[in-house]
Amino acid sequence: MWVGLILAVAALVVSSFVNAVWQLIILQGIIYGWAGGMVYIPVVFWLPDWFVKHRGLAGGIVMGGTGVGGFIFPLILNALLYRVGFRWTLRIWALIFAVAAGPSVLLVNPRVPLRKHEKGTPRPSVLPKELPFFRDWAFWMFSLVNMLQALSYFPVSLYLTVYTTSLSSERSSAAVLSVFNIACIVGQVFIGWLCDRMAYAWISTVSQLGSAIVAFLLWGYASNVGMVFGFAVLFGGLSGGFASIWQPAATDCAGTRGELQPYIFGLFATVKGVAAVIGPIISGEMYDDRNAGSGGRYGRFGFGEMEIFVGSLALATAVVSAVLGVVRVKVKRPVY
Repeated sequence: MWVGLILAVAALVVSSFVNAVWQLIILQGIIYGWAGGMVYIPVVFWLPDWFVKHRGLAGGIVMGGTGVGGFIFPLILNALLYRVGFRWTLRIWALIFAVAAGPSVLLVNPRVPLRKHEKGTPRPSVLPKELPFFRDWAFWMFSLVNMLQALSYFPVSLYLTVYTTSLSSERSSAAVLSVFNIACIVGQVFIGWLCDRMAYAWISTVSQLGSAIVAFLLWGYASNVGMVFGFAVLFGGLSGGFASIWQPAATDCAGTRGELQPYIFGLFATVKGVAAVIGPIISGEMYDDRNAGSGGRYGRFGFGEMEIFVGSLALATAVVSAVLGVVRVKVKRPVY
């Protein structure tokens, strides 16, 4: 974690001195991304060790941190960019990151201390010798659920502000984005709390069915800012909180092999990462900027195809989740 923290801070500082886009891609897109993963992944690995009874709630709170960052950090960065410019913003942000993350790294530890490697003994493998969850239907079904959900979520997170600006103003779009991120925080914590009490597959079914309904109706027919705010609250809470389901799903897929949970969680994150790459490409193709100034009853400002796409994928996510819930009850899972 310390290596990741140092690399992240260094990438931010060095980025403030570069003059070419390709240099920023390497520093911000690659090195900073890797470093952030090195800081974040141990938290995911060690979380199941510390929480059993309230594991879903704990995971929801951890995931809710992304929503807090999404709400607070843009406000700070925009203020810094306006006052001190791009280069000093990166340097100040590097300092903030170091001061905020440093104490956290000190406090994050595994419940069972890691054993030091003894000379003369073989080093433990980075990956387990067997990954039996690849033979488990539940893992593949939830991976499909995860992919579909992410593809339905990213178009909204990327284009909701564009829609709001077309309907109203940039100030309103900033407010909608803030409300959307706050709703995601609440949704992540609440869904995490629910996962400690209900089967995660049915939580996914209900949340994604609700996401489909608000996408088809509330976003599709949104003709004023109030409707957009309502959509941001409902979709942000229902779909934005989906990542809190990862922890109980990983626990289920791991079966009696609890040590496999972090690897499964990491694969879920990888699936979402693939969707994060594909999603913007699909969204860009569906957004019809030629009709950005047009009105109409449904699908205003060139967003009709995107709204149908988001609603359809959310509905597909709900259907696959329901199948997972039914089959999960009827079929006994393998014992690893």
